[in-house]
Amino acid sequence: MSNLLDDGIHITRRSDFSNEFIAQWTRLFQRCFGGSEENATRVFQKYLLNDSRICCTIKDGTMVAAYCGLKLSHEDSAVFLSTDTMSDGTQKGSSVILGKRLYKTFIEDDISVVCGYPNNNIRKIREKGLGWTLDGNLYLYVGIPFFWRFFRKTIKDSGLWKAIRPTGGWYTRKKPLFVHLLGRDGLYSSNVGFVITLSAYRPGAFFIRMPNFLFEPRNFGYKCLTDNAKNNNVFLKKIKFLDLDTIDIP
Repeated sequence: MSNLLDDGIHITRRSDFSNEFIAQWTRLFQRCFGGSEENATRVFQKYLLNDSRICCTIKDGTMVAAYCGLKLSHEDSAVFLSTDTMSDGTQKGSSVILGKRLYKTFIEDDISVVCGYPNNNIRKIREKGLGWTLDGNLYLYVGIPFFWRFFRKTIKDSGLWKAIRPTGGWYTRKKPLFVHLLGRDGLYSSNVGFVITLSAYRPGAFFIRMPNFLFEPRNFGYKCLTDNAKNNNVFLKKIKFLDLDTIDIP
């Protein structure tokens, strides 16, 4: 562990990850979300591929809570993409406690905005406990086979952050057969199959947006950490361009 604070709280960077730390994290992930060790290990790869930060609480040698995320380049500074938040119930209010502790380190780390896609369980905690504003959505789009390539809308110079994805693009599972992810710069894999992507806007003339009852839109939220109005306004204008590469799923 590294950067031990009080109350058993640690802030750990990618360069400090040890086998024991990863094992503790995967066990906590399984306790919180279920699933196999293999699945938890697959989810953790996002923290090995990107410049990551994990603020966690250790009690009696066991990780009991964690607030995790990725530091990603954005314009002249960086954003912190909040990803997995976990607690086994040992530490009450852990998401707020660990979040606030982590945010305090961001100014010296040149991180100007904290953002992410909070689910229903933590949305109110992000808003009321950590001062986030919710604005923006990602929707699931499916490309019409063969035709999706035509009249595709690409916004490569949006200036948005981009998370590094594994080969094939999938963080949370093995790449399914006949389904391919479309990112900002093109397909993460190819061959025969359907093309899907997440986007705040319709990515092309031949893409169909899935109804909300089939795929719940991912709500976007953020917290600006500086008083630089110009930079903050630039960030806010980009919310309408959110895409697959700004999120850590699927």
